[in-house]
Amino acid sequence: MNLECLKMFEDLIIFNFNIMKKSILNLGKALNKVEQKTINGGFGPIRYCRNIGSLCDPMHICEFRGPGLLGVCVSVDLQ
Repeated sequence: MNLECLKMFEDLIIFNFNIMKKSILNLGKALNKVEQKTINGGFGPIRYCRNIGSLCDPMHICEFRGPGLLGVCVSVDLQ
């Protein structure tokens, strides 16, 4: 290979790397601890439920978090 081909190949690699980097950085924002606990249920295993919108217990409600047919019990926001 000549030097010009190697330079073009290097430019292509750098270009593709920058596209991949932008895609990864634009996936979403970092969650704070409260948001993390809301998503994964805080402590203990995730509880699944069938009746979307109904109460799992006095402090948790069944929310659809897709995919699939089951909901997830999440903390009720009392604010």
